[in-house]
Amino acid sequence: MNQFVKVTLNKGREGSVLRRHPWIFSGAVKNVEGNPADGQTVEVFTPDRQWLARGSYSSKSQIRVRLLSYDLDEHIDEQFFENKMFEAFCNIYEY
Repeated sequence: MNQFVKVTLNKGREGSVLRRHPWIFSGAVKNVEGNPADGQTVEVFTPDRQWLARGSYSSKSQIRVRLLSYDLDEHIDEQFFENKMFEAFCNIYEY
């Protein structure tokens, strides 16, 4: 996890993430450690440093993080996106 930027949420704002809402709005963000590029993968934490999710960062949008995974062991890489595309294809065509 050290390779990723850490985004810490404001107290009480983790509920939507725990309910698997895919977006984190700018008002929910307390702190961003580092200077992430737009599109960079970030780790999302509660104020007491509990890991919540992993997502794609945007400095220009009110949707500051678009969540991609709620699984600490799932890495966001080329294989992740290939798997998601395959799952989507299978769901469309009931493969």
